[in-house]
Amino acid sequence: MSIDRRTVMKSGLLIAAAAAVDLQPGPTFAESAAHKVAGADINHGSGHSGKVALTFHGAGADHYARSILDQAKEAGIGITIMAIGTWVQAKPAFARRVLAEGHDLGNHTMHHLGIKHMSLPDATREITECTSIIKNATGQQPKWFRPSQTQNSNLVVRQAAGAAGFAQCITYNLDSLDYLDPAMHIVRDAVLSQVKAGDIISMHLGHEVTTRALAPILHGLIAKKLKPVTISNLLKA
Repeated sequence: MSIDRRTVMKSGLLIAAAAAVDLQPGPTFAESAAHKVAGADINHGSGHSGKVALTFHGAGADHYARSILDQAKEAGIGITIMAIGTWVQAKPAFARRVLAEGHDLGNHTMHHLGIKHMSLPDATREITECTSIIKNATGQQPKWFRPSQTQNSNLVVRQAAGAAGFAQCITYNLDSLDYLDPAMHIVRDAVLSQVKAGDIISMHLGHEVTTRALAPILHGLIAKKLKPVTISNLLKA
């Protein structure tokens, strides 16, 4: 049986096209997630609200966490715990208590590593694993995400946050300095000397000075006619 030139050329073109398709690389993780990028960081709310948000990076000894939650309950205020996944995994009852008492429980990554220095797959894994742990412990999906070991995000962090289902990263604009374990009055004054309506204040569950500074800070906020609320309350329309 003879095969004409047209058939040979057609067959060759089909083989070449198939080979070209096989040689095309599949989409990388970055390419597949790139369209899901969180928006610009949110580090404050409205300056006309008369409200501020006390946000606590979530991990620490039981008695420190219990003290913060007890004081918030006694004062009748809302706070936000940006929870580290390993802490929620080890202490699910605290996570459930946070939500049961009307506070916000956010995602602060699984292991609290330097997320700005991670690859996109690793950063995304840090966020999604924390979300999974929180959901397993509480039955609820965390609404907010805060990057770990950084005040501000970068593009990789925003890509990871977007891929993990978060619209924006929640950061802060006022640092209490409690993580340095200074004298109590330094933490108190770091907040009260600068605080204004709309501020998102960074604090921590795992430091004794925070437990001692919280009451003076709350008294000072009341004197300034500023109401401590959750992130959800601060940012609502």
